[in-house]
Amino acid sequence: ARLEDGANKALADFQRALELDGDLLEARLQCATIYLQNKQDYPRAIAELQRVIGAAPDSKRAHLMLAQAYRRLGQPERAAAEARKYKELTQR
Repeated sequence: ARLEDGANKALADFQRALELDGDLLEARLQCATIYLQNKQDYPRAIAELQRVIGAAPDSKRAHLMLAQAYRRLGQPERAAAEARKYKELTQR
């Protein structure tokens, strides 16, 4: 319960930061991480990660996390496409 409380507080803090400045990509990545790892809310993680990639298409971290979210949501084709994009970016 304590870990969940910490995740909820962190998520609230990151969301507040995004209300002030929606372009804070690191805050958006942190929200996506909490949705993905702590809350298993894969659709919300995907939405956040897609916004990051829209603003920063070369974000290796966002593509890797998006691959994980798609895999956990049972969408292996999309997961594979994001994993390929991640691999392509790491080889530049």
